[in-house]
Amino acid sequence: MAHFSALITDRLSFETVLDQNVFSVIIRGHSPAPTNESIQIATAIILKMCKLTANKEIAPIKAHTINDSFPSKDLSFIKKLVNCEIAFNADCYQIDFNNEELVKPLLSHCPEMTNELDKTMIKQLNSYHSTPYSSKAIKIILSIIGSGTVRQQQVANAMLMTPKKLQRKLAKEQTNFSSLLQQAREKLAKTYLQDHQYSVKKTGFLLGYMDETSFTKAFKGWTGETPTDFLHHATEL
Repeated sequence: MAHFSALITDRLSFETVLDQNVFSVIIRGHSPAPTNESIQIATAIILKMCKLTANKEIAPIKAHTINDSFPSKDLSFIKKLVNCEIAFNADCYQIDFNNEELVKPLLSHCPEMTNELDKTMIKQLNSYHSTPYSSKAIKIILSIIGSGTVRQQQVANAMLMTPKKLQRKLAKEQTNFSSLLQQAREKLAKTYLQDHQYSVKKTGFLLGYMDETSFTKAFKGWTGETPTDFLHHATEL
């Protein structure tokens, strides 16, 4: 989470700290300072990510805020969101979890896929020099592309905006979500096939495709040739 926070927003950063049996997520704002609403949304995203990843309810044991109080309507929302004790006048925004709930390995965890996606994503991020919103969007796409279907709603949520607002921002940069998703998948597919020399089946799996046929069809739609033909031509060069 801390590693990918920069892909979500440059206004907030997430730091994780383990102190005995308490695992804390610290949320820090950067200049210009984000609003309280942005912090609340960030908190909601963190909790949602935890619950989706673990496929169960993971409740924090304590939430910290730099505020001395909240309006009653906001306090009601926050208490319902975190469902735990709230500490006011803290040095930073922070959510504490019981570490025992978080150390159990996930049944779906694949270390090989995680490591390869991480290395390749960083390499690809360094190669992008697009305009601000399309750049942020494609970085988020790259960070979640191995988990399955990537939807515009997911990317918009990560950028703290509605899908319609994201559409408008991308349209001003003369692009759209579908185009960015295609660019990300095509670049990663070529990297896996050519640089890592992965099989067609494994490349499709790393990109979230259920079978080799679906990936081959998609790849041909991007490049005009099958993955096998692409590898053959790349070898000739």
